This record gives sequence, structure tokens and C-alpha cells, in this order.
Amino acid sequence: MTQGEYSTLIFYWAGEPHPERMDEILSTLAEAWWAKTSERVLPMAGTVLALEELDPARKPIWRQNYPELYRTIKMALAIPKDNPFWADFLIAQWFILRRDEIMLQLLERAGAWGERDEYTVAMINTTCRYHGPFRHAAERLKVVPLLVSGAAN
Repeated sequence: MTQGEYSTLIFYWAGEPHPERMDEILSTLAEAWWAKTSERVLPMAGTVLALEELDPARKPIWRQNYPELYRTIKMALAIPKDNPFWADFLIAQWFILRRDEIMLQLLERAGAWGERDEYTVAMINTTCRYHGPFRHAAERLKVVPLLVSGAAN
């Protein structure tokens, strides 16, 4: 699976889930150099942890089959929370799980109740522009008006 194929599969996951491809996704992430780069390691971790939530029975098997991947995830989870790529972690999780609490965490990172994080704002706005279900969830939770209007300051 190429990086583009992986991205497309995750982008549309909740709308068209492919649980039969979970092992392929983990195998791809375990072997792909791009999944281990500084800007991709957190969204990769978010993806894997979200897949574990969907199928917790397979978690021990995955951890046994992909030990290096899980070492990388452990290192990613130790990255300080002020790193902007935690927004990508949350967006990757939202693509798979589609939970309101994930969108609310993004809103908090964006600065709705404190200091504004421009990277998170940009990622939310970009994702809203290209992903209808994400945009609808953000609008329903009043995320978009806060971000677009600058009222998050």
C-alpha cells in the first residue's frame, strides 16, 4: 500500500470501513519510512490506536506481530503535548472513530478557551474544506464559526 492509498483509505474510513484491511494498514505503517517521520509519527499513532479501539481483541496479536511499530508509537506518545502534530493525531483518530469528543479536543487545541494554536486552526480549516463529514461534525459542534471568525482568541 502506498502512502497515497493509505491516506485515501483512512480519509474515507468511517464512511466506508474496511476492517478486513486493518492488518494491511498496520503492516504498511510498520514498514513505511514515511510513517516514521517527525511529521507523520503522531498521526500514525492516532490511526493505530483508533484501530485498536475498533477491534480490541486483535490488539495483543498486533502488538506481537509489529513490535517495532509499537515501540515507535510509544515514543510518539511521549512527544510533548505542545507539539503541533498532536492535532494530526486527533484528526487521524476522528477519521476512524468519528467521535464528538475528538472534535472537542481539537477545538480545545485550536484555542477556543485559551491560547490560539494556529497550526491546529489551519488543519481543522483545511480538513473541513476537503472532507464533508468532518466539516459537518465541526459545524454541528460549532467549531468552524469559532475558528473562522477568530472568536477563539
